[in-house]
Amino acid sequence: MLLVLSAVKIQGFCVRENTDYGKRRLFYDDCGAWANVRGYNSVVVENNPKELYKKNGQVCDRKRVAGKDTLVPLEPQPDRCCVRKVTRYYHKLKRCETYTTRITLLSGSNGYLCEYLGTFPDHTANHGNCTLTDGSEYVRTNPKVIAEIHDTCTKSKLKPKQIYTELTVNSDESTCARNLRQVQNISATVNAELIATKAKGTNNLADEMLTLCSEVVKNDFVRNVSFTANHAPCVVLYTNEQLSDVKRFCGADAPDNVRSVLSVDRTFNVSSLFLTLTVFKNNSVLRRS
Repeated sequence: MLLVLSAVKIQGFCVRENTDYGKRRLFYDDCGAWANVRGYNSVVVENNPKELYKKNGQVCDRKRVAGKDTLVPLEPQPDRCCVRKVTRYYHKLKRCETYTTRITLLSGSNGYLCEYLGTFPDHTANHGNCTLTDGSEYVRTNPKVIAEIHDTCTKSKLKPKQIYTELTVNSDESTCARNLRQVQNISATVNAELIATKAKGTNNLADEMLTLCSEVVKNDFVRNVSFTANHAPCVVLYTNEQLSDVKRFCGADAPDNVRSVLSVDRTFNVSSLFLTLTVFKNNSVLRRS
């Protein structure tokens, strides 16, 4: 479908793929930082390029009534399956307001039209939030690269410097992170998200102990949390099934053919605490070997 939306002189245009419809941050290019000006919605009916509007659930045409622009409902109303939404965004380049872009999206389409108006400036500029004035040009990082960094920070335990090194190996400027600082910022954001959803510890002993104390009344596995002067906090963890197995195999009344010795295993470093396990041999388990 070809949309003729206005008679503005276009200096250049391109059609890009957009799998996530409606996300403004996915409008990626290498022109620099853009300032959002405005945007609005309209509709088109089937292959008719005439721009229409929706009001109170009805498709309307803009007409001049009594000297005023008025949205007049079409008669008869078109079938809903033939009506497609058109969304347009206008942006100005921050370092040159005479250079603008217009982005047009059509509902049900996997791409968008990006039109550039004006003369692209020759001078470069930093991003508006940059604290370093080294004269380097700001170029927005490809959203796919941001998503890859976010996914790596979430699923791996690599440090930001290791992630940055892996991304820059055998990669060009368009497929790698801008710098190490960008990876560090995304890593900090991911850690904050994981802590907020309780998917990761805070590395704060006070917070972890408070969480353990709250689990005593909610979790059958956490049985006791004790605090003693001049001694590290102590937490006792077990289930009723585990306790019954200890009595069955290690108690004085256990038969000789299944009796086992209750022993203390090695101590593991878990987060800010140490975990000591008690173990025994389950002699009721039969093995062919």
